[in-house]
Amino acid sequence: MEITVLKDVPLDDILMEDEIYGPILALVPVDDVDHAIRIIAERNTPLAIYVFTEDESVKKKFLERTASGTLVLNDTYQQLVVHEMPFGGQGESGYGAYLGKTSFTTFTHQRSYINVPFAADPYMALRYPPYSDQAVQALGTFGMHMKIPEA
Repeated sequence: MEITVLKDVPLDDILMEDEIYGPILALVPVDDVDHAIRIIAERNTPLAIYVFTEDESVKKKFLERTASGTLVLNDTYQQLVVHEMPFGGQGESGYGAYLGKTSFTTFTHQRSYINVPFAADPYMALRYPPYSDQAVQALGTFGMHMKIPEA
């Protein structure tokens, strides 16, 4: 399917109300980089921002002054094939991310599980008050540094 490119799309055009999932590319004229960043900031957070420039200061401005699910510099495809990079939206464009390992983490729940046998309780009795100086010292060796309040 071929892409349709629309030039000089006004900001109040219906095309600018929601995210466009292709194959339409709306080109909005801007005065300069700061104007483009203001336009992005005034709207819902986009799924992706694509910036084509070799100017490091422009890259830095987009990185520091915009929010988006993904920021892609000088490409339109790599973020989808690098499976270590999560892909997803922010705000109106979605919550969470997926692709590769991130998909597994996002769509699964890691449940913690511990089974302490009742027979172990006598060995852990020092964790219960009243605390002796010996118990406080022993708990400190396990990283449980505690200060016993004065009575």
